[in-house]
Parts: sequence; structure tokens; C-alpha cells
Amino acid sequence: MIGQQVGQYQVIDIISQGGMATVYRAYQPAFDRYVALKILSRQLSEDPTFLKRFQREARVVARLEHRSIVPVYEYGEHRGLPYIVMRLIEGGTLRKKLYYERISLPEAAHILEQVADALDYAHQQGIIHRDLKPSNILLDERGNAYLSDFGIAKMLGSTTQVTASGVVGTPSYMSPEQCQGKRLTPASDIYALGAILYEIVTGQPPFEAETPLAVMYMHVKDPVPPVREHDPSLPAALDAVIARAMAKRPDDRYPSALALAADFRRVVEEAGRPGVAAGGAGDTASDVPVSHVEVVDEGAFSEEYGEYAGAGGSSGGGYVAVGEGAHEGPGEPEPLGTVTPVRRRTSRGRTFPFLAGVLGVLMLLSAVGVGAFLLSQVEGGSAARPPTLPPPGAAAIMAGGEATDTPEATIVIIIPTSTPLTPTGDQGVIIEPTATPDETSLPPSPTSSPIPPPTGTPLPPSNTPFPTSTSTITPTPTATLPPTPTYTATPTNTSTPVPSGGSGWLAYTRGINASAEIAVVDANGQNGRVLTSNGYYDGEPDWSPDGSLIAFESRQGGDSDIYVIPAGGGTPQRLTSSNQPNRHPDWSPDGSRIVYESGRDDQSDIYVMNADGSGITRLTENDYGDRAPRFSPDGSRIAYMTQQRGKWEIALMSYPDGTQIAIFDCPAADCRFPAWSPDGSRIAYNTLDSAGEVADIWLLDVGSGQSTRLIQGAESGRPAWSGDGLFIFFNRTIEGNTDLYRYNMQSGAIERLTTGATEDYGPDWGP
Repeated sequence: MIGQQVGQYQVIDIISQGGMATVYRAYQPAFDRYVALKILSRQLSEDPTFLKRFQREARVVARLEHRSIVPVYEYGEHRGLPYIVMRLIEGGTLRKKLYYERISLPEAAHILEQVADALDYAHQQGIIHRDLKPSNILLDERGNAYLSDFGIAKMLGSTTQVTASGVVGTPSYMSPEQCQGKRLTPASDIYALGAILYEIVTGQPPFEAETPLAVMYMHVKDPVPPVREHDPSLPAALDAVIARAMAKRPDDRYPSALALAADFRRVVEEAGRPGVAAGGAGDTASDVPVSHVEVVDEGAFSEEYGEYAGAGGSSGGGYVAVGEGAHEGPGEPEPLGTVTPVRRRTSRGRTFPFLAGVLGVLMLLSAVGVGAFLLSQVEGGSAARPPTLPPPGAAAIMAGGEATDTPEATIVIIIPTSTPLTPTGDQGVIIEPTATPDETSLPPSPTSSPIPPPTGTPLPPSNTPFPTSTSTITPTPTATLPPTPTYTATPTNTSTPVPSGGSGWLAYTRGINASAEIAVVDANGQNGRVLTSNGYYDGEPDWSPDGSLIAFESRQGGDSDIYVIPAGGGTPQRLTSSNQPNRHPDWSPDGSRIVYESGRDDQSDIYVMNADGSGITRLTENDYGDRAPRFSPDGSRIAYMTQQRGKWEIALMSYPDGTQIAIFDCPAADCRFPAWSPDGSRIAYNTLDSAGEVADIWLLDVGSGQSTRLIQGAESGRPAWSGDGLFIFFNRTIEGNTDLYRYNMQSGAIERLTTGATEDYGPDWGP
């Protein structure tokens, strides 16, 4: 995009890049000014539901006309990609400033007053921020503060499968009611502002612990530590101000953010007067009530796009999703079972078992009446004993992210009434969702047999390399990709191996900036190479049966067409050329034919052609959509998704006559993207929820027509089987980051294969 014209804006350079969007510095000649231009990712841009929400929320943000709220100038689309233009704030974030310097009390009062004024204005407009944190406060070069992530980030967070029955926040700044999944009010923002003030004056957040779970527990149960524990020179009266701002009960807090700022200003001024001793807070500012607030959208906030963009914070923080709407009252959590505590050190030098944090959160969960959960350990310490399956509707707690000194690692607590979000971290402890009795996943195995380290050969060096995954997945043997490679590399991952998913490679779509590329990685997510990089959208790769070619779709000519490229890299060959999109190619088992869809989504039909692009035959001709065809392993049937009965469902046709054999009932709002098991007995597919968002992965037994849920939550989609049927590869979106994962059909373990700022999706397993 750099150097291109987007509307009336000239793109200069990249400010930041995240899983959902890229923010550019752009120049607007008409006003002779620089702006922040945020362009949504290709993947999200193709989601009609997301587009409607994005446009609606952009209008909400645009109406927030306040000197201390980052303004939105314009909403538009460029080549099908929606974008938002915002004021460019180039001074950095409060988080960055706190990292590099200590802020004086008068400067802190100045920042707090501006943020409080913006926050009160938003509350009067009926908007609750719900994710206040230092990285959502931007500073210009003169030290003026601006509040960001109103509306837009809240809407983006809703795409992480946390629905209206859930909320998202950052543990260090979450109010007790937010930790417990209760409905939020402006008082929740005031609590977060108090926590930010605590960090400004002391240099540390009010609560720190080994895990985000433990931090949440402290917000609910522990008193706020005195500020003079960190700095004895601070006025003692500050404690009363912060204690009121961070009162456990919302009704006990300041009635408005401005009342908090006024009290803090008074303490600062009194502390600066000669001869005035430090003391209590005295009378507080007048209790000016906040007008009635109705939440504009029950979505969730997300920090994504870098420090300098108007409506996006830096990507350093984690989030907590907590179900909302569960019944209140006493309740006992299910037994935890045998767990080996993992001891870690906090930034204050204290150590205590991780288990204490989990048990603390169990106390929170008991307050809202949730059920059983499963604790498993990925790395370090002893593995937990696999518990028995819980009853239907059981809750799950999941924790991920690095076990470092920060309390902002990503965790999720799921209440039965909310849609699950299932992040996995790079290391440490993961608390995974339990399966329900009607699911067919096999019980997890606590150990796996070691196998020799990978000895396979990566793609030829003529292709463009890119940084490969550094996550804590356990390696499987890599395989040789034809044609004959020219060099051999040794994988760097040395963690305990697991059973192989078969010899082969993964081809996938790698979204970057406003385009996408075809890329390949080995079974460990290592030795990656980019096969296409032309600035356009290239996606939906599919391996030929002999592994020598990859078919894919590309928008080089405007609408999508089918191309093939040698698996080792080379010049793509175009196979189709028409005035409508041709998408989702799939090779026949003998490699002689390619089946694909042609037409707009709701009017598309299934076609088949020879592998050289000749002999095109139409298999369906309907006034509804037929999409994403996939040959059965024996070539006698084609699975596809059809809108014949009003929603997307999985169907079968016989081949080559195209006669429909069956339509299978969909257990969700939509069922999409079928993938055959190697033996042809089952079909994996992903579902969409009622909001049109990617949800879970299910298994369909072709013989009986019955479906069972296999992988739950966190926007898990686009399944692909390994050649031996031991693994299912899929993409999963967590906090806006879309990466490749694999699911072990024997143990039920889920491992992340790719990381980074790119969107990695649509995997296909090749020999």
C-alpha cells in the first residue's frame, strides 16, 4: 500500500500492523495534513456482518466530538477494503511514557483531568469505554492526553467470539464487577482510571501476581496497597483518593471521572504548598452525578494497532473475557483434581504457587455459579491428572500467554451463557475447555512417545523466507517437498516431540497489509517460505495429489481466478478467465481435474475442469449459492456448502453426474468449508454463530449424518486433515491474531504453529 492513493490520501509508510488491520501514515493534500489511515484486513473485510458493525461503530466514534478524544475524520472503502481515517497522534502512549520516565504529580494531574473530561463526555453520550489502560491514552508532543479505542476497538473485540453475554478487559485495570462478569456501568471506567492513576504515581499497577487469574482475584478481594509502599515521598492523602476510585462496590466510587480528577488536583496542590503536612484527603469534590448510560454495543474492546494510531493502542497487553449474565448466588465449583503447582516469581520478588491464583478465581466463579473445568500443563512441572468429563454446560477457564512479570497475560473465563474464546499461550499453563459427554473427542493422553528430531528438507531458498514460529508447540518430523530442495536446515525447536501428523507440508494463505500470499511451512510451523508475493490477494491453496503443484485463487485481474504454481516456487499459470469470481480450487484424487466454485457468494455454482484449465463442466446450476467443493478421497463424491435451505449447510453430490445425494442438518447458524477425512468416513467443517462469526469445528459422520463438536471456540475454522488422519489443522483467531493450529485426534491437544502479525488461515495438507 505504501505509495498508493487511498481515496484522497497518499499512503506514506506503516505505523503499526496487527492481526485485524494495518495503520498507515498518510498525507491529505486537501488539508495539507498527515493522518492515521487504518485499513481492515482482507479476511475481515469479506465478512458482511463485520462490515455492518464496523460502519455503524465508525459513525458512533465520529459523533464523539471532544478535544481529548481521538477524532475520526472519514470512513470509506478502497478496493473492497474498509478504512477509517483518524487524527494522527505522534507523541506515543502513556504506557510508553511510563516506561521511559517518571511522571511528576502536576503532570499527572494534567493528564488525568484531560482523560477524565473525555471519559465523562463519553458517559454522557451513553458509551462506556470498558478497556481503559495506559496504552489507550495517547499523548501529543505537547503532553496533551487523548482517549482512544472508543467504539471501534469495542466492536473489533466482538469478533473474538465474545458475544453480548461476555466482556473483555485487561486484568491490571479491571473492576471487580468486570472480573465477575457482571454488567458494567460508568463506575467500572472510574475504577480503571483509579488503577491507571495508581500506576502513574507509583510506577507499578496496584496489583501484581504471577498470573492474570490471580490479579483478577486481588481486584475482587484485596485492598489497594498504600502508594507510599512504593514511594515514601508521595502524599499520604493520595491513598484516600485512590481507595475511593477503586472501591470494591461501584456505588462507593466517585460519581464521575471529573470528581476523581478534582480530588487528585487538590491533593497535588496541597502537597506543593510550603508548610502543609501530608494528611488525609479531607472533603472530596462535589458529587456530580453522571447521566444515565446505555451501552451502545455489548461487544468487547481490543488493543491492536500500535501506539500512534488514533483508535488503536499498542499490542503489548492481554485481555480477559468474562461471561456476563450468569445467575448470581452461592455455588460450589467442581473438584479440581490433582494439580502440580507451578512456582513463578513476580516483579516484586514474591513467589507463590500458580494454583493459588486458580483457586482464587474459583472463588469468583462460585459467586456466579459456574461449573467444572480441566487444568492441563503444557510445559514445566508435572502434567495434571486428566479429570473426567463434566456435565453439559460446564464452564471452562483458559489461561495463556507468557508467565512473565506482567499481569497482562491473556486469560479467558467462559460462562455457559457466553460463546467461548480459547486462547493458547506461548508457554506456561493453559487451562483448556473440557469436552461434554456428547462430544466424540478422545480423552487426553498425559504423555506421548518421543520420536527422532525433524530431518526433513525445507523449500528451495529461491523463495522468500519469513520468520517462523517461536511458540512452544512440540515438533513433528518434517517431510521432503518436491521438487528436490537445494539445501537443508535444522529446525530450532527442541521441545518434546509428539506423534507425527504424517509426512508433508502445510500450504496456507498469509495475509499481510492489504494483500495476501501463498506460503508453506513444515509440520512444526517452521522452515516457512512465501511462494507468491505480488501485492494482490492470493489465497485458498490446494495441493495436487503428487505434491508437485499448488492450485490457488488470485485477484491479480480484479475478480478471482484459479492459478497453479510449482510447489517449489516459480511462475503461476492462470487456468480460468471470466467476468465473475472463480474460487476454492480442489484437485481430484488422480490429479487430472480441479473442482471449484464460480460466481458471487449467494449465486455461485460448482464447476470442474481439466488440470490444464480446459474442458470446463458445470455441475450445479441454482438460484442459491453452492461453494467450497471438495473431492472425496475415492473421487466418487464431492462435498460442498450450499444455501439451498436458506442457510449454509454441508451437502454431497455424486461425481461426475453432479446429482445431489444429501444435505446434512447444520447444528449452528451456518456450516461451512467441508474437509474429508483420509478414509472418506467423516467430514470436518466449521460453524458460524448467529452473529455471522466463525465459531467451532465439527465432525460429520457421513454414514449416519450425525455431527459432533470437536474444537470449540476462539473463531476456529477452515479445517484440513493430515494425510494419516491423526491431526486436523485449522486457523484460529484470538484477540484479532489469526494463526494456524493443529488438533491431535488422539490426545485432544491443540498447538499453535504460526505466530506474528500476519493473518494465517485456510491451511491445506500436502504430501
